[in-house]
Amino acid sequence: MKMIYTQTKAEQAEQELKNLTEKWQKLYPSITKSWNEKFYKLTVFLQYPQEIRKSIYTTNWSERMNREFRRVIRNKSSFPTSDAALKLIFLKIRDLDKRYSEKRMYNFEKVEYYLREKMNQRYSLKEPRHN
Repeated sequence: MKMIYTQTKAEQAEQELKNLTEKWQKLYPSITKSWNEKFYKLTVFLQYPQEIRKSIYTTNWSERMNREFRRVIRNKSSFPTSDAALKLIFLKIRDLDKRYSEKRMYNFEKVEYYLREKMNQRYSLKEPRHN
């Protein structure tokens, strides 16, 4: 998989996918089929500059947060209301916010700048009119 993600062009990534399919198709036919069918959706990040791609396709932060949520929910056997579960998740988010407020996502400033520029170009943001 890493050979697919680290390519500089979609054509190279597609070739690596073919190599991966040849190697693993017999053992994992449904996975290789799914990857081949959804290749272009799964590799949209290749349209972005090389220096910010890892930040886009890496899911470590969201995986960590989901793991924390599951751990908190699993410790309780039941909740009297759905609001009780939401409050528990809110408290966990607040705890995580304190714990990780000083840590930054890899290359965050470059990613943020590039995505803002892309959005400004795509939607050509204009100032609202005041009457």
